[in-house]
Amino acid sequence: MKAAKQVDEYIKKKLQLDRRKHTQNVGLLTKLGVIKTEYLHGLSVSKKKSEAELPSEIKAKLDAAFEQFKKDTLPTEPGKKVAEAEKKVEEAKKKAEDQKEKDLRNYPTNTYKTLELDIAESDVEVKKAELELVKEEAKESRDEKKINQAKAKVENKKAEATRLKNIKTDREKAEEAKRRADAKLQEANVATSEQDKSKRRAKREVLGELATPDKKENDAKSSD
Repeated sequence: MKAAKQVDEYIKKKLQLDRRKHTQNVGLLTKLGVIKTEYLHGLSVSKKKSEAELPSEIKAKLDAAFEQFKKDTLPTEPGKKVAEAEKKVEEAKKKAEDQKEKDLRNYPTNTYKTLELDIAESDVEVKKAELELVKEEAKESRDEKKINQAKAKVENKKAEATRLKNIKTDREKAEEAKRRADAKLQEANVATSEQDKSKRRAKREVLGELATPDKKENDAKSSD
C-alpha cells in the first residue's frame, strides 16, 4: 500500500536510534506505529486515495513524536558527568598503552617499568577512582558513606600520582644540575689546558733566549 510505504520511508529517514536506550526506543516505535495506524485507518474509512506525498499533518505528528523522544532521552547533568568521566578513563588508558609501546621500542630488554609508565598507569587509577565517585554521586539514592569512601580513594590515588610526578621532577632537576656541572668542568678543563699551553710556550721562549748568547759565543770561537 502506497500510504503505508510513505509513512515507513519517512520514519526510516528520521530514525537514528541509540541501541542502548532500548526501553525508550520501544516507546517511540509504539507511538509511531499508532500514528501510522490512525492515518491508514482514516484513509480506509474516508475511501480517500493516498496523496503523492505524505500529508503535512501526519509529518507534523511524526516530528512531534521524535522531538518528544529527544527530550526524554537527553542525558541528565549527572549522566553527562559520568559519560565525561568514562571518556577520561579511556583517554588515560590509551596514553598508558602508548607509553608502554614506546618503552618496549626504546628498551626492548628492560624488564622493569619506566617512571613514565608508572605515572601513566597511576593516572589511569586516578581517573577510575574519579569515575567511581561520579557514579556514586549520580545515584538517585545517595549513600554518603560510599561517596566519602570514593572521595578518599580519589585522594589516595592522586597522592600516589603526585609522588611519582615529584620523583620525575626531582630526577629532571638533578640531571639538569649534572649537565650544568659537567659543562662548567669542561670549561675549566679547557681553560686549564690553554694555560698549560701558554706556560709551555713561555718556557720554550725563555729557554730559547738563554741559549742565544751561548750560540753567539760558540760562533765567535769557531771564526777564530
